[in-house]
Amino acid sequence: MKKYLEGLIFGVTGLLIGMSCLSVAWQFQPTAPTTPATLYSVVGNGAASGVIKNSEGIVAGAFCNSIGSTPLLVIYDNASSSVYPPVASFVPTAATYYTIPVHVNNGIYVTTTGTLSCTLTYQ
Repeated sequence: MKKYLEGLIFGVTGLLIGMSCLSVAWQFQPTAPTTPATLYSVVGNGAASGVIKNSEGIVAGAFCNSIGSTPLLVIYDNASSSVYPPVASFVPTAATYYTIPVHVNNGIYVTTTGTLSCTLTYQ
């Protein structure tokens, strides 16, 4: 009887260890990405300003297609005008992508000066 109980305990212990390994392996299965799609908007084509997005979001970056004289790109956390201090302000170089990982609470408002054309990516 003692050997029978020892075998039974060993078998149950082995079964529980096996089930534990299965449950751990199941918990770490890869899932599909849940990030939202990235949108884009062309800004510039000369001196310009305007609302890109009128709600909370993320500015991902800007690709400057072409530049001319005295280019400047300024990005604000606002949906209507350049009231707040800018979240990004820089003089771009043509054919260059700038990573701007900035979270905005109120929206995305962009002002460009000089001559430039940029594509802004955002979510």
